[in-house]
Amino acid sequence: MKDLEQRLCLSNRKELVLIDPRKVAYVEADGNYVHVLCRYNQHFHLNYSISNFLAMLCDNGCGQFVKIDRSHVANLQFITRVYPQKGILLLSDGETWSHQLELPQKTLKRLCVQIDEMFAENAKEYTGISEDSL
Repeated sequence: MKDLEQRLCLSNRKELVLIDPRKVAYVEADGNYVHVLCRYNQHFHLNYSISNFLAMLCDNGCGQFVKIDRSHVANLQFITRVYPQKGILLLSDGETWSHQLELPQKTLKRLCVQIDEMFAENAKEYTGISEDSL
């Protein structure tokens, strides 16, 4: 029952969709809709803006999502490789599922910087070491 409580209950006008937000790997905006890619290549096309969908994910306290650009959001839990020069973002669960996305090189370069900054901040919190103390 606890697993059911963590799922999002969403409507796409034709059906009711139950999504485990922890399995959401990637979200892409398409006007007033979003394309949602979940683990195991489950795809959903839902009648939500990307900002509304993201708010629901955050309200549910699931995953750490990073905004790639205005139209794309990825769950850090699933980002395994970023190839800015090739324009490729690889998402994977590390076991059985992977998905490759093609995005502009400039966008992926910004994503790399953003991820570096996030991990650097986490490292400072974890170790208690700051640049000033070095």
